[in-house]
Amino acid sequence: MNLVLTGQAAYLVGGRRVPLLAGSMIWLFPRQEHLLIDSSHDFSMWVVVFRQALVGPVAEGESHRQVGSGDPSETLCRQVSPQ
Repeated sequence: MNLVLTGQAAYLVGGRRVPLLAGSMIWLFPRQEHLLIDSSHDFSMWVVVFRQALVGPVAEGESHRQVGSGDPSETLCRQVSPQ
């Protein structure tokens, strides 16, 4: 999971450009092709890595399928509130 703190950038995820602004949260998976591009001079983000053993037991339904796939074939990116 990457959380953008400041600035802006974009990821190429499986050939699709995904814009990132402050507050963007994007989940990237182990086998999902991704490349960070076009970052502004003030761009910063947190990169958080979870082991499947931690996430798998709490994921349910569709979430469980996505977590286990390694590449869910979709882009999981959302804007989150500063709080």
